[in-house]
Amino acid sequence: MKLDWKYITASILLSTSVWAHTEADEKLVDEDLSLPDLAQIESLSTHNWKITGDPKFENGRFILTPNQNSKASLSNDLQVSYDTWTFETIIRSVGSFGKTGSGISIRYVRDHDEKDTSFFGGSGKFDGLNVIIDSNGPTGSTIRGFLNDGSDDLSGKGESLYDQSFGSCLASYQNSQVPFTLRIIYYNNILIVQIDNKICFKTKKINLPKNYKFAISAITNNDHEQFELLRMKTYGGVLSEVLDNENIPATQPKVVTKYVQLDDSGEKVAETTKETLQQEPIHEKFDINDKSLSHLLTNIDKIQLSNKELLENFQNIDNKLTGLSINTKSGKNADLSYLEEYTNKIKNLNEKINNLESKISNFETKIETLERLIRTEINSLTNSITKTNNENINQLRENEQSIHELNKNIQFLVYSEKEKQENPISELVSSLKILIIPILILIIVLIAFTYRLRHDIKTKLL
Repeated sequence: MKLDWKYITASILLSTSVWAHTEADEKLVDEDLSLPDLAQIESLSTHNWKITGDPKFENGRFILTPNQNSKASLSNDLQVSYDTWTFETIIRSVGSFGKTGSGISIRYVRDHDEKDTSFFGGSGKFDGLNVIIDSNGPTGSTIRGFLNDGSDDLSGKGESLYDQSFGSCLASYQNSQVPFTLRIIYYNNILIVQIDNKICFKTKKINLPKNYKFAISAITNNDHEQFELLRMKTYGGVLSEVLDNENIPATQPKVVTKYVQLDDSGEKVAETTKETLQQEPIHEKFDINDKSLSHLLTNIDKIQLSNKELLENFQNIDNKLTGLSINTKSGKNADLSYLEEYTNKIKNLNEKINNLESKISNFETKIETLERLIRTEINSLTNSITKTNNENINQLRENEQSIHELNKNIQFLVYSEKEKQENPISELVSSLKILIIPILILIIVLIAFTYRLRHDIKTKLL
């Protein structure tokens, strides 16, 4: 069976990508700065886009890197005249995984340099904005933003290149059958880069001039990573769903920083860790008698944070006292001036601990009350369910008895009807018996009389 990849690709886009725009959004499309719907055409004819390199158009996909060691670019010589714009593209990466030396460049630049393809299929000395999608950096596959005024050549810098990006996020896009949607939005000196409707990075410190030009390019090496362009649209404004999802960040992993404290001899005396990029916990609101469980949990979280701070303070005090003890044992003069400071801190900490114990006691009382209320509600609900269940069982039994009685009545009616049908036949037979017997006797008499008459006639004739 031959598969029509054109319609399969279109189905994937409709089911997995996030570009279901409103009618007002679709009116913002600038067709001259966009590609047509690739899934609906048989061949790509781009009167405004200049194609260079080794791309291939196949079954609704514009394949930028169809083979090993290939590259391609699409550039538009029309200037973007909008103060506010959105550039949206849907991309898929299949093939090799990891540091492949491959990548995609999306540029908003003053001019195109078609001769220089050293920077992901484009020029490294660009003047404008460049958003790079690649997996060659120290943190794996990422989306990064770069700015340049044309004076610095970013190609050939290796991993030091990634230190020059002004914004980035991790993006797991490699070797996936599911495409991802990338948007670049600019309005009111705010630049937003979104991936699948979530913010990758955002800045309010960029002033991009008007009348720059769009271009997109890609490159791959021996480790073939095939980049497929499935959609590319330019809008002369900000899409409504961009504003709706303006504060939804893309999911990022935690970064754990470890701090190790050493004494004068180089021995480890303390170790602490700090986590960043961790989302705040979200509690659902549940009200019982105007008591907010969400508020209660929030306060408990605050207490836990305070306890954590107290423990860290105690740990710091213990570490310094340990260091003081080590210095004393080693014969060094110990600075005892901050013992009084520590004593005051300990007194303050004791007061805080007493306050916390009081708050914890109050919260425990509230939690016990809440548990009692919940148990009461559960018992009431259980009793109600049991009562309803018993009523349903009784009703079922009554229905069963009614059905049994109905069945008996039906059987009786059937028997009665059958009996009625048999009785007329029996009565008819009895009546016939009464009539048949005299007739039989009469027939016998007639036979005997006829025989005697024949005998008498025969005798006289002889």
